[in-house]
Amino acid sequence: MKEKSLKNKYIIAGIVSAVTIVLIAVVVAYGCVIVNGDTIVSGVHMGDTELSGYGRQDAAQLIYDRLNPSDDTELYFECEGAEFAVSAAEAELSVDAEGMAETAYNIGKQGNLLSRIWGGYSSLAFGVEILPKYTLNETKLSAAIAENLSDKVTDITPYSVEIVADGLKVRNGIGGRGVAEQDIAEQIYADLSDNGTIDNVIRLTITDIPPQPIIFDEFCGEYIREAKDASYENHDGEYVFIPEVEGISFDMDTAERILADNVSNTEPYIIPAVVTIPEVTVAQLRSKFAVDVLGSYTTNFASSDANRASNVSLAASKINGVVLNPGERFSFNDIVGPRTAATGFKTAHVYEGDRVVDGMGGGICQVSSTLYNAVLLADLKIVYRTNHSMPVTYVPLGRDATVSYGTIDFIFENNKKHPVTIVATSQNRSLVISIKGVDESEGTTIELVTENVGYTAYTTKETVDNSLAPGEKKVIKNGSNGSIYNTYKVYKKDGAEVERVHIARSNYIPVAKVVAVGPAKTEEPQATEPVVKPVVPQESAKMEETEITDEQVETTETTVPDEIETDESEETQMEEEVPVSAEPSTETEVTESETQSESESAPEDIQPTAEV
Repeated sequence: MKEKSLKNKYIIAGIVSAVTIVLIAVVVAYGCVIVNGDTIVSGVHMGDTELSGYGRQDAAQLIYDRLNPSDDTELYFECEGAEFAVSAAEAELSVDAEGMAETAYNIGKQGNLLSRIWGGYSSLAFGVEILPKYTLNETKLSAAIAENLSDKVTDITPYSVEIVADGLKVRNGIGGRGVAEQDIAEQIYADLSDNGTIDNVIRLTITDIPPQPIIFDEFCGEYIREAKDASYENHDGEYVFIPEVEGISFDMDTAERILADNVSNTEPYIIPAVVTIPEVTVAQLRSKFAVDVLGSYTTNFASSDANRASNVSLAASKINGVVLNPGERFSFNDIVGPRTAATGFKTAHVYEGDRVVDGMGGGICQVSSTLYNAVLLADLKIVYRTNHSMPVTYVPLGRDATVSYGTIDFIFENNKKHPVTIVATSQNRSLVISIKGVDESEGTTIELVTENVGYTAYTTKETVDNSLAPGEKKVIKNGSNGSIYNTYKVYKKDGAEVERVHIARSNYIPVAKVVAVGPAKTEEPQATEPVVKPVVPQESAKMEETEITDEQVETTETTVPDEIETDESEETQMEEEVPVSAEPSTETEVTESETQSESESAPEDIQPTAEV
């Protein structure tokens, strides 16, 4: 009987053990399914919102939609009687939806297997609530608060140190007034977590804020140093200058005592020091490198023939790289030299008075005129400049500069504190001339303005052509009026005009109209009166017998071709620039004397030639 009873006990124990093992296996297997899934386990919620079964991204979106404050949500503040609000958008206040979703997702998915299973079943049995979490930009919130309390707060002024000849001039920092430190963000988060809204007014207080103290070890670490020369680095053709460092040495015990004695001093005080000036400064380095474009101008000579294009490129190459030190003058004729075949120049069109002829070096005036505009924009000093006798097409009227070797030059002076370099390139029938150096303009820009202030009417010249019938007329050459232009430099700062300076007056001569006319009619004598044959002077008779030249009967109209320059010195700009008002005169009357060249001295049959 006892044996039977013992046997039954073993059977029952075995069954219980088996059932237990099965239950454990089932629980573990089910737990693994729960915790190893790609969604949030059961029982996880956010208030009344169930998060179970959501993936991380879906849960984050759900949290954002339910809890994120709208941009027009306002945070209310009060400070010493002043009330104001800051919008959630200004403070960049938002719910940390991704952080909350990550917290929910990690329940039952962290630690060892048993820990994960326990977490999953605990959530299923008892539930887990995810509390709201918010973030904001405290820097922007503080700035918005300070802006609303600008009449109540003052910034702290940090201490300053100036290097002077006999040491270091120290000025202690100055305290300010500001909002007392308090965890404003946590108050906002708590209000949102409790109510889901921001109803409470956050009260702020203003307090005195002490200045930044001078920490002696940091002070010594910053101001005890050896002198270091300025240097530069070349980054793909762009020079980056590294400033020089002045060397400083002082007695540390003396400095510490002086700082301690002056901790409350509101006036500057001196710490004796030995200051070593570096041998090379940035200013010295910059003076050796043309790093800033002071002025640049571009003209085109796409329609030029091969000879003229060659002359333009050759003249540009001769002025390229020329360096002018402060006070040094540039002479175009001296730099470019004689225009001869031996020096590489070729024959092309030039101006000779009011005619267009072929001459050596035609096209060079395009280089001098392009350079003139670059020099004006660089605000260098014009010493001598002459406009062409007739208009050219590659620069605006009033902005050309003619040259002729031995007679007419273009001269300017480097009136800057640093050297300047001329950079001239001629590629693809485009001429670019820049003046490079150190920018001393302090933000001032220059615009060039020209103004037509008058004109000179052309005259008509008649020449007898015996091949024409009496009274018949034929136009040999059309005429064109002369014109007068004023040129100004307009100085601007921050887009506003600050000064207008008259720099040149350019006169362009009129071109006479030439008309060929037939001989005059001979009147028939009266039959009733005696015919008296007039005595013709020998000289007059000789004139009547003179053969008409080809030039007198030429019927081809003479026109001014593109890219032509003149030789006549119609207006010479000398050294002085005269400031004028911002509204220049609109002169329309031109006297005869105003149309004459100021530098004209040669007889009419001897004309200087401009290398167009």
